[in-house]
Amino acid sequence: MPHVDKATVDSVLRNVGLGVDLTDRKLGTLLTLLDRAEVIRYVRSKGVLNVLLPPMDNGQVPSTVFVSRETPFSNVMWLGRVLKQCEGHIYWIDKHFQPAGLETLADVADGNRISEIRVISLKLPDNSTPKAMKAYRSLKTELSNRGISLEWRFVDSSVVRDSHDRWVIGSTSAYNVPDVGAVMSGNKSEMSRSESAGRLNADFENYWSQGTEVA
Repeated sequence: MPHVDKATVDSVLRNVGLGVDLTDRKLGTLLTLLDRAEVIRYVRSKGVLNVLLPPMDNGQVPSTVFVSRETPFSNVMWLGRVLKQCEGHIYWIDKHFQPAGLETLADVADGNRISEIRVISLKLPDNSTPKAMKAYRSLKTELSNRGISLEWRFVDSSVVRDSHDRWVIGSTSAYNVPDVGAVMSGNKSEMSRSESAGRLNADFENYWSQGTEVA
Protein backbone atom coordinates (compact mmCIF):
# COMPACT_ATOMS: atom_id res chain seq x y z
CA MET A 1 0.00 0.00 0.00
CA PRO A 2 2.33 2.84 -1.20
CA HIS A 3 2.20 6.43 0.00
CA VAL A 4 -0.70 6.29 2.43
CA ASP A 5 -0.93 9.62 4.18
CA LYS A 6 -1.27 10.16 7.91
CA ALA A 7 -4.78 11.62 7.58
CA THR A 8 -6.00 8.40 5.96
CA VAL A 9 -4.59 6.34 8.83
CA ASP A 10 -6.35 8.64 11.29
CA SER A 11 -9.66 8.18 9.43
CA VAL A 12 -9.33 4.38 9.29
CA LEU A 13 -8.59 4.12 13.03
CA ARG A 14 -11.60 6.26 13.89
CA ASN A 15 -13.88 4.32 11.52
CA VAL A 16 -13.09 1.02 13.26
CA GLY A 17 -13.64 2.44 16.72
CA LEU A 18 -10.03 3.13 17.69
CA GLY A 19 -10.22 6.90 17.73
CA VAL A 20 -10.96 7.45 21.42
CA ASP A 21 -8.49 10.04 22.76
CA LEU A 22 -6.53 9.81 19.50
CA THR A 23 -4.48 12.94 18.88
CA ASP A 24 -2.09 13.84 16.10
CA ARG A 25 0.81 13.45 18.50
CA LYS A 26 -0.31 9.99 19.68
CA LEU A 27 -0.81 8.86 16.10
CA GLY A 28 2.65 10.08 15.19
CA THR A 29 4.15 8.14 18.12
CA LEU A 30 2.30 4.98 17.05
CA LEU A 31 3.54 5.29 13.47
CA THR A 32 7.08 5.86 14.66
CA LEU A 33 6.95 2.69 16.78
CA LEU A 34 5.58 0.69 13.86
CA ASP A 35 8.38 2.08 11.70
CA ARG A 36 11.00 0.93 14.24
CA ALA A 37 9.39 -2.53 14.29
CA GLU A 38 9.60 -2.55 10.46
CA VAL A 39 5.88 -3.06 10.11
CA ILE A 40 5.67 0.16 8.09
CA ARG A 41 8.08 2.65 6.60
CA TYR A 42 7.03 6.05 7.96
CA VAL A 43 8.42 9.26 6.45
CA ARG A 44 7.58 11.74 9.20
CA SER A 45 8.63 14.83 7.28
CA LYS A 46 6.15 14.05 4.51
CA GLY A 47 3.47 12.43 6.64
CA VAL A 48 3.28 9.34 4.41
CA LEU A 49 3.89 5.66 5.01
CA ASN A 50 4.24 2.32 3.27
CA VAL A 51 2.96 -0.93 4.77
CA LEU A 52 5.79 -3.48 4.88
CA LEU A 53 3.88 -6.31 6.59
CA PRO A 54 0.32 -6.85 5.28
CA PRO A 55 -2.50 -7.32 7.81
CA MET A 56 -3.33 -10.87 8.85
CA ASP A 57 -5.87 -12.55 6.57
CA ASN A 58 -7.79 -13.85 9.57
CA GLY A 59 -7.61 -10.74 11.73
CA GLN A 60 -10.39 -10.25 14.25
CA VAL A 61 -13.29 -8.21 12.91
CA PRO A 62 -14.25 -5.35 15.29
CA SER A 63 -17.73 -5.44 16.78
CA THR A 64 -18.58 -2.39 14.67
CA VAL A 65 -16.99 -1.18 11.43
CA PHE A 66 -17.90 2.19 9.94
CA VAL A 67 -18.21 2.29 6.15
CA SER A 68 -17.38 5.55 4.40
CA ARG A 69 -16.09 6.99 1.15
CA GLU A 70 -12.82 7.87 2.89
CA THR A 71 -12.01 4.15 3.31
CA PRO A 72 -12.88 2.43 -0.01
CA PHE A 73 -10.23 -0.27 0.38
CA SER A 74 -11.06 -1.02 4.01
CA ASN A 75 -14.81 -1.19 3.29
CA VAL A 76 -14.33 -4.17 0.97
CA MET A 77 -11.59 -5.69 3.14
CA TRP A 78 -13.82 -5.77 6.23
CA LEU A 79 -16.73 -7.25 4.29
CA GLY A 80 -14.38 -10.00 3.13
CA ARG A 81 -13.25 -10.64 6.71
CA VAL A 82 -16.83 -10.82 7.94
CA LEU A 83 -17.50 -13.48 5.31
CA LYS A 84 -14.24 -15.27 5.99
CA GLN A 85 -14.81 -15.65 9.72
CA CYS A 86 -17.96 -17.75 9.12
CA GLU A 87 -17.68 -21.41 10.11
CA GLY A 88 -19.65 -24.26 8.55
CA HIS A 89 -21.52 -22.13 6.05
CA ILE A 90 -22.12 -18.62 4.77
CA TYR A 91 -25.76 -17.54 4.60
CA TRP A 92 -26.11 -14.07 3.09
CA ILE A 93 -29.42 -12.25 2.87
CA ASP A 94 -29.30 -8.99 0.95
CA LYS A 95 -32.50 -7.93 -0.80
CA HIS A 96 -30.49 -5.85 -3.25
CA PHE A 97 -27.55 -8.24 -3.68
CA GLN A 98 -25.28 -7.28 -6.56
CA PRO A 99 -22.93 -9.46 -8.67
CA ALA A 100 -19.97 -7.62 -7.09
CA GLY A 101 -20.70 -9.71 -4.01
CA LEU A 102 -19.80 -12.83 -5.99
CA GLU A 103 -16.29 -11.48 -6.46
CA THR A 104 -15.89 -11.04 -2.71
CA LEU A 105 -17.13 -14.59 -2.12
CA ALA A 106 -14.63 -15.91 -4.66
CA ASP A 107 -11.81 -14.17 -2.78
CA VAL A 108 -12.65 -15.53 0.66
CA ALA A 109 -14.36 -18.91 0.23
CA ASP A 110 -12.26 -21.52 2.07
CA GLY A 111 -13.23 -25.19 1.88
CA ASN A 112 -11.43 -25.81 5.16
CA ARG A 113 -13.90 -23.56 7.01
CA ILE A 114 -17.17 -23.81 5.09
CA SER A 115 -18.93 -26.34 2.86
CA GLU A 116 -21.89 -24.27 1.71
CA ILE A 117 -22.75 -20.74 0.60
CA ARG A 118 -26.34 -19.59 0.19
CA VAL A 119 -27.42 -16.15 -1.01
CA ILE A 120 -30.98 -14.75 -0.89
CA SER A 121 -32.10 -11.61 -2.70
CA LEU A 122 -34.92 -10.08 -4.67
CA LYS A 123 -34.84 -10.38 -8.46
CA LEU A 124 -33.87 -6.95 -9.78
CA PRO A 125 -32.99 -5.68 -13.26
CA ASP A 126 -29.32 -5.16 -12.43
CA ASN A 127 -28.72 -8.49 -10.66
CA SER A 128 -30.52 -10.76 -13.13
CA THR A 129 -28.78 -9.83 -16.37
CA PRO A 130 -27.22 -12.53 -18.60
CA LYS A 131 -23.79 -11.30 -17.51
CA ALA A 132 -24.68 -11.67 -13.82
CA MET A 133 -26.09 -15.16 -14.37
CA LYS A 134 -22.97 -16.21 -16.27
CA ALA A 135 -20.75 -14.98 -13.43
CA TYR A 136 -22.88 -16.90 -10.91
CA ARG A 137 -22.67 -20.16 -12.86
CA SER A 138 -18.93 -19.78 -13.32
CA LEU A 139 -18.35 -19.18 -9.61
CA LYS A 140 -20.64 -22.08 -8.70
CA THR A 141 -18.50 -24.40 -10.82
CA GLU A 142 -15.24 -23.05 -9.40
CA LEU A 143 -16.34 -23.31 -5.78
CA SER A 144 -17.58 -26.84 -6.37
CA ASN A 145 -14.00 -27.73 -7.25
CA ARG A 146 -12.99 -26.34 -3.83
CA GLY A 147 -15.56 -28.55 -2.11
CA ILE A 148 -18.04 -25.72 -1.54
CA SER A 149 -21.61 -25.69 -2.81
CA LEU A 150 -22.98 -22.30 -3.91
CA GLU A 151 -26.61 -21.44 -4.54
CA TRP A 152 -28.27 -18.07 -5.04
CA ARG A 153 -32.04 -17.86 -4.77
CA PHE A 154 -34.50 -15.11 -5.60
CA VAL A 155 -37.47 -14.64 -3.27
CA ASP A 156 -40.60 -12.56 -3.63
CA SER A 157 -40.58 -9.34 -1.64
CA SER A 158 -43.57 -10.58 0.38
CA VAL A 159 -41.45 -13.44 1.75
CA VAL A 160 -38.87 -11.11 3.34
CA ARG A 161 -41.04 -8.12 4.14
CA ASP A 162 -40.49 -8.76 7.86
CA SER A 163 -36.70 -8.46 7.40
CA HIS A 164 -35.31 -4.94 7.02
CA ASP A 165 -31.58 -5.48 7.47
CA ARG A 166 -28.95 -7.45 5.56
CA TRP A 167 -27.10 -10.27 7.26
CA VAL A 168 -24.07 -12.51 6.86
CA ILE A 169 -24.67 -15.63 8.96
CA GLY A 170 -22.32 -18.47 9.90
CA SER A 171 -23.22 -21.53 11.94
CA THR A 172 -22.49 -19.69 15.20
CA SER A 173 -21.87 -16.07 14.16
CA ALA A 174 -23.72 -13.27 12.43
CA TYR A 175 -23.11 -9.73 11.25
CA ASN A 176 -25.55 -7.03 10.24
CA VAL A 177 -24.03 -5.61 7.04
CA PRO A 178 -24.90 -2.90 4.50
CA ASP A 179 -26.02 -4.01 1.06
CA VAL A 180 -23.25 -4.76 -1.42
CA GLY A 181 -23.84 -1.51 -3.30
CA ALA A 182 -23.39 0.58 -0.14
CA VAL A 183 -20.11 -1.17 0.70
CA MET A 184 -18.74 -0.68 -2.81
CA SER A 185 -19.84 2.97 -3.03
CA GLY A 186 -18.80 3.84 0.52
CA ASN A 187 -22.15 5.29 1.52
CA LYS A 188 -22.08 5.85 5.26
CA SER A 189 -23.23 2.72 7.07
CA GLU A 190 -21.99 0.12 9.55
CA MET A 191 -21.17 -3.55 9.86
CA SER A 192 -22.17 -4.72 13.33
CA ARG A 193 -21.76 -8.02 15.15
CA SER A 194 -25.03 -9.71 16.14
CA GLU A 195 -25.68 -12.08 19.03
CA SER A 196 -28.70 -13.60 17.22
CA ALA A 197 -27.02 -16.22 15.02
CA GLY A 198 -29.40 -18.99 16.12
CA ARG A 199 -32.54 -17.02 15.34
CA LEU A 200 -31.11 -15.68 12.08
CA ASN A 201 -30.16 -19.18 10.87
CA ALA A 202 -33.73 -20.34 11.48
CA ASP A 203 -35.23 -17.31 9.73
CA PHE A 204 -32.88 -17.75 6.79
CA GLU A 205 -33.91 -21.40 6.37
CA ASN A 206 -37.55 -20.30 6.28
CA TYR A 207 -36.91 -17.71 3.57
CA TRP A 208 -34.72 -20.16 1.67
CA SER A 209 -37.48 -22.77 1.42
CA GLN A 210 -39.63 -20.22 -0.41
CA GLY A 211 -37.01 -19.13 -2.94
CA THR A 212 -36.13 -20.22 -6.46
CA GLU A 213 -32.57 -20.62 -7.74
CA VAL A 214 -31.53 -17.94 -10.20
CA ALA A 215 -31.64 -19.07 -13.82
